[in-house]
Amino acid sequence: MPVEASWLDNSGMVHRAVVQTLLVSRNGGVLRLQEKFFPGQEMSLKRPIGGDGVRTARARVVAEIDKEPEGFLYAFQILEPLGDFWDIESPTTP
Repeated sequence: MPVEASWLDNSGMVHRAVVQTLLVSRNGGVLRLQEKFFPGQEMSLKRPIGGDGVRTARARVVAEIDKEPEGFLYAFQILEPLGDFWDIESPTTP
C-alpha cells in the first residue's frame, strides 16, 4: 500500500516521498524507503482515502531490518495509534 512519508533532515529541510508498505499492523509496520534513516527518527505518514480525504499519523523508525536493491526496509511504530489509519480490522488482545 503506497503512503506519502515526510520528514526533516539534519538541516531542517522537509523531504517527501511516496513509499511502499510491505507489512502493516494497528501499531506500525514495515516501509521501503530509498533514504537512510536511524532508529528513533520520526516521520509523518499520509494515506489517501475516498475522494479528497487523507489520514495522517506520526511514526518513528524502530529499526533498519534489511537493505534491498529497491531501498532500505524499516520497521516503524505509529506514535498515536488510530485503529482506522489503515482501514483494516485488527484483532484486539484480551
